[in-house]
Amino acid sequence: MIALDRARGRVLGALGRWPLAQALARRRGLRLCVVATASVAAAFAGVALAPLVLLALAPVLLGVPHVAADLRYLVARRRVLAARAWLPLIGAALACTVGAAVGDLGVMAASGWAGVALAAALAHGRPSRRATIAAAALACAVASWCSPRVATLWMAQGHNFVAVALALWLVRDKMRAAWVPALAFAAGVAAILGGALDGPLGAALAGTHGTIAATAGLTATAVVPAGATSLVAVRLIALFAFAQAVHYGAWLRLVPDGERAGDKPIGYRRSLALLYHDLGRATPAVIVLSLALPLAACVTLYWTRNTYFTLAAFHGYLELAFVGAALAR
Repeated sequence: MIALDRARGRVLGALGRWPLAQALARRRGLRLCVVATASVAAAFAGVALAPLVLLALAPVLLGVPHVAADLRYLVARRRVLAARAWLPLIGAALACTVGAAVGDLGVMAASGWAGVALAAALAHGRPSRRATIAAAALACAVASWCSPRVATLWMAQGHNFVAVALALWLVRDKMRAAWVPALAFAAGVAAILGGALDGPLGAALAGTHGTIAATAGLTATAVVPAGATSLVAVRLIALFAFAQAVHYGAWLRLVPDGERAGDKPIGYRRSLALLYHDLGRATPAVIVLSLALPLAACVTLYWTRNTYFTLAAFHGYLELAFVGAALAR
């Protein structure tokens, strides 16, 4: 960590001569806006230039850290989710994970929504509001049980948008001109749905073989409805890749910067100390898993990526549980 901080200091020292770099270092509100907008632009460029690589590698490289960020900023740092709801949420998470592991989409989706309902029902707030939100979540659970394939498709695509909106909400008081990255994200979505990336992604899908092709097929199964035309499939895959990349950038860069007490950036040692303060004894496990997953992907990318999505199946419902509990309050 000391060596990394020294290298970081040299780089920042060289860049610090530029007025723009000085402004970004001193003014967090401006920095958050620039970082968020740049993340959206980088995600769009990634989908345009290397979409299948982005789909295959982003989850194994950034998946564990971003799930840890969910737990850190939605659970450890906030008391929106009532302590009495933690045990039921853990039970729902285990059921969701088991459902994902055995390929039972109905169990996975229904137990995930049941966790959202429990989080709302056990939140601190007016009984009528808690009951209304819990009932809505239970209705989603029933619908998911009846139409698990449709529910899974909606969740796979929708949770990226929920996560991006939640990240912007968390930093709303710290970021200047939050409408700029929000508008950039909306423009990227519109461009993809309008066919701006049909050519590069279509060519990439047609010319890919082996493991990357298998991971692309797995993504298509999760985010494209059965019977969709090839054009619709290409656009939905591109939309998922774009929103997922923005989702990761928001939770790994934007939210941590906005959550810090001071306005100026901090070094790696301080970041590690804050991580340990928030997650406690779970910190070493997070670090080990963050390193082990990319190493395992070097041996078998398809299996590693599939395992990650199985183990992380509940994290999207955790975000919705936070939203439900917050609304119930």
